[in-house]
Amino acid sequence: MNVVKPLALLLGAAGVFSLYFALQDYRGTQTIQLSKKLFVDFEFDRAIALSDEATRISPLDAEAYLNQAYIQGTLWIYRKEDSYRKAMDQAYAKAQQLNPKNASYHYQQASIYFEGQDFTKAITHIDQAITLDPLAAAYLYEKGTYLEAQNRKAEALALYRRAYQLNDSSIILQDIQRLEGQP
Repeated sequence: MNVVKPLALLLGAAGVFSLYFALQDYRGTQTIQLSKKLFVDFEFDRAIALSDEATRISPLDAEAYLNQAYIQGTLWIYRKEDSYRKAMDQAYAKAQQLNPKNASYHYQQASIYFEGQDFTKAITHIDQAITLDPLAAAYLYEKGTYLEAQNRKAEALALYRRAYQLNDSSIILQDIQRLEGQP
């Protein structure tokens, strides 16, 4: 009888903690979704505030940091304010720290740098994605587009060919044929 009471208390406490964490997870997810909606609705300041709140609610949720990074990165592209770039980099770093083997985080960061015309950083981040997932044709193709934008056509063509060996997509083939037809 003496063992039953503490065991019941322990199981009850475990249930309360499970419920608490489930509610926090739900609240964090809802906050992320609302932040995304506000961003799409051009309510940027509120979207940023909610993305920050989502990282406080769910500090171990990489998705909260990815949302924050996307918002900050997009605003950096259009507003050209370095504070957004710094906030984006911090958020991506936190997401990458939480899930270090996820190559797509580096890919997403590379995309934003490419859109922001910072080709050096774009290539640095796409290289990190390729290191983590060297057989992802999409990452090789993406790097090829970055190199082509810098007029490094021979390097781009080599990457397009490698990507095509992994995934015989007609889009990749069109780019190979286009570059082969150029001097």
